[in-house]
Amino acid sequence: MTSRVEFTCALAASERRIHVSGRLEAMPPDAEFSRLFRYEPDRPQPWTKHDVHWATVGYAKYHASPGADPVVCALSEEGDVELDGAGSRVVERIPEAGLRGPTSRKLGYVSSIRQIGNHLYVCGDGGQAYKRLGPATWVRMDEGLLQKADEPHLLLLNAIDGAAEDDLYVAGDLPGPSGREARLHHWNGSRWQRIKLPSVGPLRAIHIENQQRVWLAGARGALLVGNHRTGFSSLWAYSSPQVFHDLTWYEGTLYLGSNFGLFKYDEARRRVVRARTDLAVDLSYVHTVDHAGGVLWCVGPKDIARFDGETWTRIHHPDNPRSGEES
Repeated sequence: MTSRVEFTCALAASERRIHVSGRLEAMPPDAEFSRLFRYEPDRPQPWTKHDVHWATVGYAKYHASPGADPVVCALSEEGDVELDGAGSRVVERIPEAGLRGPTSRKLGYVSSIRQIGNHLYVCGDGGQAYKRLGPATWVRMDEGLLQKADEPHLLLLNAIDGAAEDDLYVAGDLPGPSGREARLHHWNGSRWQRIKLPSVGPLRAIHIENQQRVWLAGARGALLVGNHRTGFSSLWAYSSPQVFHDLTWYEGTLYLGSNFGLFKYDEARRRVVRARTDLAVDLSYVHTVDHAGGVLWCVGPKDIARFDGETWTRIHHPDNPRSGEES
């Protein structure tokens, strides 16, 4: 019997191709296992897959040089990085990352991977930050960010992104008077600096529109925009159970993936509103919003949908019931 799949993260590779990590529902939730799927409808077999023995927490596209074919990178919480592309599939290990590896600093899991400039960057718990200099060569870049071993409260870094290698951000949260509160740090090429923020919930995602407009989103309805020079403004001041997991600009609109479905930011009215689709059953939970080749992709635990600017299409995964037919 085929196990149903719960999607955990995704990457839009092109207007026709998406990579999705899944957890098998038949396995324990904490199993060190992911099934990595690739969907490309123009191939004889649209869905292909392979298994890895770790929990996948993030994806990134990596171009070794301008014009080079993209390599799809999948990150595990323990610091394994699978690089799939250019005719090969290799796995590297960030030596000091994670909790259980023989060379781990045991500071916590890593959570986010991104290409910024010419290099891959990774961040994670305890203020961990790493840079990939070349094949299987990862170096620390967390001096001034990394917490001490006896720190009573753990800094969780959930996202990393930047406009350039001397202009990048890590975002997350740390306990405060109102529970876990947003934290943001900026790297200027030589040192980390904490950036003051309005009092909002934990941050889950960063989107770089440009150097002046950096977007942050997260729990309790957190949505901010600004930069490290002029500061950040909170655009959605209503604390709520809504968690914005991801965000991206598409065709002049900022879309946000939420535990309540797909939303967008209405700049004219300065408010977050639900983004309606023409799907028979609308999106109820979205943890990934990404775009490539002029197409917006939205992925949730049980859903994959694409929008080409005119029409929404739901992508059915063969291991799961069709949307609206769950039993």
